[in-house]
Amino acid sequence: MKACHVVALIGCILVLPLALICGPLRGIPLYWRLIDCSFGVFGALPLLYCVRLTRLLRMGQRAGHS
Repeated sequence: MKACHVVALIGCILVLPLALICGPLRGIPLYWRLIDCSFGVFGALPLLYCVRLTRLLRMGQRAGHS
């Protein structure tokens, strides 16, 4: 897995505690915080797909297929 994928996935994961901890401090309603959390979850889905495709491409290159 490439470092940029790892950093992006960590960023998506960290959206959850950030929204849930800092949201009440700023007076943001619960449903808005849940919407903010959904950005982290839905942002991770395409990244996981990219990780899968990258892994398949690397396996193909190692097997001699360009």
